Amino acid sequence: VHIQPRSVAFAEMASDKATASLAKRARFSIEPDVEVEVEDEVFKVHSYVLMSQSSVFHQMLTGGMREAASGRISLAGKSKDEFKEFLRHLQCPGSGDPPEIAPDVAKWLVRWADEYNVPWLKTRCEETLVKNFRNADHWDNLELATKLHLEKLRRRSLCHISCEVFPHRHRLLEILEQKDFDDSDTEGNNDGGAAPAGEDGEVGGDAPEEDVAAEGGEEDEEAHPHVVFKALILPQLYEAVFLEEQEIGEGALSVEELWPIVVRALELADGWRDLEEANRAARRAAVLEKEVLKSIPLNIVLFQNRKVFFVVPFF
Repeated sequence: VHIQPRSVAFAEMASDKATASLAKRARFSIEPDVEVEVEDEVFKVHSYVLMSQSSVFHQMLTGGMREAASGRISLAGKSKDEFKEFLRHLQCPGSGDPPEIAPDVAKWLVRWADEYNVPWLKTRCEETLVKNFRNADHWDNLELATKLHLEKLRRRSLCHISCEVFPHRHRLLEILEQKDFDDSDTEGNNDGGAAPAGEDGEVGGDAPEEDVAAEGGEEDEEAHPHVVFKALILPQLYEAVFLEEQEIGEGALSVEELWPIVVRALELADGWRDLEEANRAARRAAVLEKEVLKSIPLNIVLFQNRKVFFVVPFF
């Protein structure tokens, strides 16, 4: 007769109990069957709510992780108030209207949706941020969108920055690091964050994005060098110094493409010292005056018998 050591027997019993406990929680439970610990508070939650909405929670509660055996999830470093709001969205009934998302809430809620892979919630947060762009900090939104792969928000932020480059002049070089727009991302860009569960139930499966980029290496850099800067910012710089838009070649931004801007900036800053340049500036001002006068409704009584004066620099 073979007698197992006591330690082995106890280990098998503990394993059997954990399996039985998990099976008991997983089947036909009308009561909350999972505890989520956030800060100093424990929330009793239905596991189905978490698993059906988040592949990350699904993996925690169905894989070989300790959460599956204990029925308790600890979210270290998280805010309980933020978790309550996150849970409120996960619990919203499929047939009802989802809760409204305020812009200030969307900025942190989108991080939860990304970390725990809730694509539909991530999309809703992005839409809220895109709609409420007028009083937003476009650089904050750009940083958030770049980090979380929110292509619609990234596009909107870059376009607004490029519409008025002067207030953003000290940070324009950061746009050199921005990759080209990916139209495919605008339709289904919110699969990012934690990767969805694969066929074997494990989160992820594909190579991490950083590894893919590393494999591409120089090829990626050659594929999209400074495309966004050249498309959005460079034409605005030409216009700001009264230059006609130059023909912009392919490839990385070159000194030749920037040099006309440098020369014109020097002319604007110090050109009044040169008589020939001052005359050119005067001619430019005269052309500008004619264009402005074309748009002024001189047939209105307010403007009749009045001369419009323009103060022209360099005079």
